[in-house]
Amino acid sequence: MLRRVIFQCMQLSWQRGRLVDNPFSDEIEFGPNLDMIPKVNETYLKMYEEETDPNQKNGILKAQRNFLRQAVYSLYVYNRIPEAARWFKYLGERYPDNIIIDGDPNSFPRNVTLDQYAVACVQEDVNETSKDRVTTVLEGLTMTAYVSLVIDEDERADGLMRLARQAWQHYQNKIPEDRRASVGLAPFNDISQTVLNRLLNSTNGMPAEAKAVLRQKLNLPPEKTPPAAPVEQPAAAQDKKVP
Repeated sequence: MLRRVIFQCMQLSWQRGRLVDNPFSDEIEFGPNLDMIPKVNETYLKMYEEETDPNQKNGILKAQRNFLRQAVYSLYVYNRIPEAARWFKYLGERYPDNIIIDGDPNSFPRNVTLDQYAVACVQEDVNETSKDRVTTVLEGLTMTAYVSLVIDEDERADGLMRLARQAWQHYQNKIPEDRRASVGLAPFNDISQTVLNRLLNSTNGMPAEAKAVLRQKLNLPPEKTPPAAPVEQPAAAQDKKVP
């Protein structure tokens, strides 16, 4: 029991073990501590070696495989592509005969690239035939990327934007060329620009300081300050004649 509690704490430490410094939010935010991935994996291996119950050993293997799948995706999202590729290779070597994309019976590691796997993680709960739902996912990814820029998580921002582009391309590739005009997605740059305009719009909830940071990160000019309204003079002053 104690070993299981310790392991659960370690799992939590890598998934939510990093404090995110967001000066524009009053809430405490946590992110994954990706540097913990090797240590968590070593713990799985040690638990498997020490376990004597065959059923428990199988459960450890299943848990490790799910952990590796999540670790690869998390590294990809944070644009740590070489590490994601290394763990993706390790996943394939350790579990070559287990599919890695739920619902795809042919998604053995040898048949799937890292990019394809990351896109599949995004689209797992998305109906690929729904243009509106895919657009919503893409807007969510790009919005999170822009917000990540604001709080100086530039690597995560790059990874999310890369992932959004990959998902956009994956959807477009599935549509026959003669139907793209009717059911295809808007150009990716148009989608990302729409999200950016929404974030920089003065009527949304993003603080002015955050907007200024985002503009600076994207090399955009400062927001124009609207001209001050003329001050109305009291009626008595208006009626007073200058001699």
